[in-house]
Formats: sequence, C-alpha cells, structure tokens
Amino acid sequence: MSRLVTFGCSYTYGQGLNDCYNNKGTHGPYPSKYAWPNVLAQLLDRECINLGLPGASNKAIWYRAIKQHYNQDDIVVFLWTHIERHSVIQENGKILPIGVWTKGKIADAYFRYFQNSTDSNIELNCKLSQIKFYLDNLGIRNYHCFAVDKEIELLEFNKSIKTFKTSFHNIRSSHGLGADNAHPNEDAQREFAHSLYKELKEIEDETTLQ
Repeated sequence: MSRLVTFGCSYTYGQGLNDCYNNKGTHGPYPSKYAWPNVLAQLLDRECINLGLPGASNKAIWYRAIKQHYNQDDIVVFLWTHIERHSVIQENGKILPIGVWTKGKIADAYFRYFQNSTDSNIELNCKLSQIKFYLDNLGIRNYHCFAVDKEIELLEFNKSIKTFKTSFHNIRSSHGLGADNAHPNEDAQREFAHSLYKELKEIEDETTLQ
C-alpha cells in the first residue's frame, strides 16, 4: 500500500487529542489517529507514517526527515514548526529539545544570547531548501506548510518552492482546544487535513494520489 509520510511537531503528532493525552499532561506513546496525517492518509487511501515529534524544532524535523528511508511512491508532507525552537543532535542520535518550556542552563543561554527571529528564519530556509533538494533528487514528492505562516519569510533562494496555502494557524484559531487545553482539537485537525487534500488534488493528477 502506498504511503503518506509526515513530519512535524506536536501538531502533527496529535498531542492533546483524546487518544493522545494522559492525566500527567504529556502526550501519549503513539501519534493520534485523529491527527491530520491519519485523516489525510484516509482521504488519499494511503498508509499513514506519522513521524511527528512533540516539542520538535525545525532542525529536529529536518534531521528525522534526512534519516528516514523512503519508498518511490511516497507522498511526504512537512508541517514546519515555530521558528524560535532549537535542538542539539547528540552523538547517540538523540535529540535534545530547546524551547520556551524547557528549563536549564542550555535553554537559558540559547534564548538569552543566541536566538533571534532573523537567524531562526534563515536556518529554517536552509533546512527547507536542503530537504526539498534531497527528496526531489530521490524522485520523492514532497510538500510543505507552516504552523504559523506569519513567522516565516521565504528567502530569495526558496521563492520558487510551492508551499501549501492552507494556514494551520488560521484553522486552529477558529476551533477549540483538545483534552490538554493547549493543543488544537479534533475539528481543527480534520479541517486542516481536508484543506491539504483539496490542495493536493489541485496539484497532483488524480491517479497519482492513490
């Protein structure tokens, strides 16, 4: 069965949905079946490979994508996350997340001395350009959208990349929150998936989607 492979953060994983929430306030052990990747995969009649990672930075999303094995008929969709996040890739391959919610000297130093929106936007543009070039060379169809469009400015070398017009931020803001009272609910996930499906149908030949 052909596959839909998705990358992103907790929005892609489905954190906070009823089947991906526990009373400790953390995400479940597996991605939610109600998250947009699974809904989109059903619409496409494809197997869902949800590689979303709660708390992921764009660097982490890129790293997981570059390490993944792909099949020739895969469709790959990225939901790039908030640009202020960062990660440190450790020798054992583990990803150390750095976000506004993390505590400790590393996070404190990063946000105090290093992080700024210009640098973070350049880094995302570089990661986006590289992974698109990589997947295009493999002949793998890949598509890109952003968690918060207004955070992102596509730089000149990326202006030719066609990104989805669907705005995750606009959709999530028109719906309620999930069980954790922090992440978007099932209605927002479903609407986002249907919007992506509509755009995919406009881009792809109907027979190549299956």
